[in-house]
Amino acid sequence: MIPHNGEKSCHKRLPKTNQNAQCSGGGDDDENLSRWESELEKASEHVRSNIDSLGSQIHQRFDCVEEPYSRWLKFSVKRPTEPKNTFALINCHQSTANVMFRIEPDTFQNIQNVRKVAGWFFPRGTKRRMSIIKDNMSDIMSFLKHSYDTTLALTKTQHHL
Repeated sequence: MIPHNGEKSCHKRLPKTNQNAQCSGGGDDDENLSRWESELEKASEHVRSNIDSLGSQIHQRFDCVEEPYSRWLKFSVKRPTEPKNTFALINCHQSTANVMFRIEPDTFQNIQNVRKVAGWFFPRGTKRRMSIIKDNMSDIMSFLKHSYDTTLALTKTQHHL
């Protein structure tokens, strides 16, 4: 991620290689980093700033592992950074960015700005998406708390969503 001053942001804190990662289909770590950086380069400065702000808030609030995964930035509750440990992903385009997160359908309170989407990273019925804009940051962090807690609880059970 490239903040206003041209330096790399907090999203470069993790090493490029992750020997413990067990992600399939995403390519190697250098390729994943390159794809994510390519998506960020296409994004407007405003979008990059919102992503950087959200990423910083995530790291301040949650003990998590951040890793580029193809065109997404993935957040996991622990290593290995496989799907069952993933609680959120960020994607971006030129003028928009979204956060996708896991929910527990029985306890999640939906609001108007949260979109229910078919499962790709998370099983059907357990994935939500929200636009990353300054006005949504507080709601996003609240939903990510739900997602983090849900994912952490699932990692302690035999059955994983």
